[in-house]
Amino acid sequence: LNLSKLLSKKDNEIQDLKDQLTNLQLESQRSLSKVLADLDVEKQRSNNLQEQITKLKTLVEKEKDQIIQGEIVKLKQELAKKELEIVQIKQYNYCLLYTSPSPRDRQKSRMPSSA
Repeated sequence: LNLSKLLSKKDNEIQDLKDQLTNLQLESQRSLSKVLADLDVEKQRSNNLQEQITKLKTLVEKEKDQIIQGEIVKLKQELAKKELEIVQIKQYNYCLLYTSPSPRDRQKSRMPSSA
């Protein structure tokens, strides 16, 4: 009788341990599932961020290209103006030298009359 009680008690303890183990396994599986789901969410966020970074890089490159093209246009316009100035200077390639009359030339001024 004593032995049968002891065996029954041990059987109950074993069953309790089995139940605890089953509960731990279920809890572990739930935790693992949650961690995996969280990981998937983080992966998706990371992918979204990577896409946004790629789009931003593309926009920055386009913006940079537009700025460079704008600067090229400005430089070409400046160059055209300078070339035009050079052409104008070459067309009027004479010396506009003004000499003031010397004291002995007071009666004859070499300066054109303004009147």
